[in-house]
Amino acid sequence: MFPNELRYMDVDRVVNLDSSYLLFHSKPRLISIVDATCSKCIHNLINPLDSVFADLLPSTQRFYILIIPHDDSAFFMHHFYPEIRAQGQLIWDQDYYFETVNGLFTSNMHLRTFLLGPDNRILQSGNPLMDSNIIEEYKKHLSVPTYQYK
Repeated sequence: MFPNELRYMDVDRVVNLDSSYLLFHSKPRLISIVDATCSKCIHNLINPLDSVFADLLPSTQRFYILIIPHDDSAFFMHHFYPEIRAQGQLIWDQDYYFETVNGLFTSNMHLRTFLLGPDNRILQSGNPLMDSNIIEEYKKHLSVPTYQYK
C-alpha cells in the first residue's frame, strides 16, 4: 500500500503521488527502501541497484522509496538528489510512512528490496547487490504464469 503522505519526485519538484497508478500498474514492481540522506546509500545502493535491475529484469517497473526527514529536505535536494542516476521512480517519504503502513520496519538492508506480485503482495525480497543469487529468484517469480502481468 502506498500511503497518501508519500510524494513523487518529478524532475526538480515534489508532487502528490497518485497511488492508484502504483497499485494497479500493469508491470511487475520492484521496490527498494533507501535512507536518502546517506551518500553511500545513493552511490552504493540506488544507482547500482537500478542498473542491475534495468539490465537483468527490464520488464519490471522500479520504485525507490526515499526516506528523507523533513529537516533534511533542503540538504538532500542540494547535495544528494543531483547524484541520483537511477531511472526508476523516486518516491519521497518524510517519516517512514511506507514502512509503517505496510509493517516493513527492519534494519536488515537485504529485506528492504522486494518484488510485488499482481495482488500487491511481496513475492520475493532480497538485494542482488548483497546476494548475487537473488536475481535468479526474482526471475523465477516473473516467469511463473500465475504472476504474469497483462
